[in-house]
Amino acid sequence: RQLSAQEVLASSDDGIRIMLRYLSFLDVLNQFSRCLNRLDDSKNLPLHAEILFFRTKIAEHWDDGYFSLKPGGSYTRSAKKIPVPLLNGRPYLTKDIPIFEKELHDMFVNCKVPLSDLSDLHETIYSPKVYVLLKQIDPTLCNRSKNFRIPDKLIKLLFMFGFPLPIYDIEAYCSRLVIYLRTLKLMME
Repeated sequence: RQLSAQEVLASSDDGIRIMLRYLSFLDVLNQFSRCLNRLDDSKNLPLHAEILFFRTKIAEHWDDGYFSLKPGGSYTRSAKKIPVPLLNGRPYLTKDIPIFEKELHDMFVNCKVPLSDLSDLHETIYSPKVYVLLKQIDPTLCNRSKNFRIPDKLIKLLFMFGFPLPIYDIEAYCSRLVIYLRTLKLMME
């Protein structure tokens, strides 16, 4: 069952808190990127398209049952890393995973995107690879063009197989962001 807003706030479930913090982090990055873009429309934060795509799709499909805040949500666990949520909709039997892999593979092929096997991908490789594939369908990831459109069925399959995170390693992204912002400062001087 999906939790109400009051239950989410009162919950002590780490998975829910990690998801809410992650979504808040992406919201701040998106807002900052929009402000930066208003100053100079050629400027965007690193991974801006991926962040915007993720936020949009999560918001669009929140009520579809593909994604919801539930106790026990999974997340990365590493002693020296900030945890991030894992949006893998894999509550299915292990025997069903190859079926989803094939459907996802076939969907990419139908979109004229050459694809290798997805089954052996670790989460740290999976998300960036999926975004590379999605950008072959729609380079902007915004679905605003009739010529470049990521099919809804592909989005639903990604929710079932594992929706790609725009940022899997927050520390590495923040280091990249600092370098990017320093280059902007130099450009503005």
